[in-house]
Amino acid sequence: MEYNYTGEPEKYARIAQALGLDVRGRSVSRAAEMASGAVNELTEDVGIPTLQELGFEESEIPVLSEIAFNDPQTIGNPRDLSRKSYVQIYQRAFELGGEGHPLFAFASPQVALER
Repeated sequence: MEYNYTGEPEKYARIAQALGLDVRGRSVSRAAEMASGAVNELTEDVGIPTLQELGFEESEIPVLSEIAFNDPQTIGNPRDLSRKSYVQIYQRAFELGGEGHPLFAFASPQVALER
């Protein structure tokens, strides 16, 4: 969500409201950002593993990025995705995973399940 919320901030602001966050007086952008943070917390609370916990290594980022880029589910994403953006997304996921934060659904579900 961290990558996507800027693509459709109104939609993500509504997600913040649906999650029960108090977005009164907040800009749409800030409310969208709050939704992303809340979902990150939720993924921790329910125990979604980090990429590292799934056994991935940072050296696999190019392969993971290529698989994700070729996944037809990327069509209709709120933001355009390139191979470079996937590399950045995976780099951020590894960064957060090193801090103990979960995967945050950055990876294609197929990639995580194939592992």
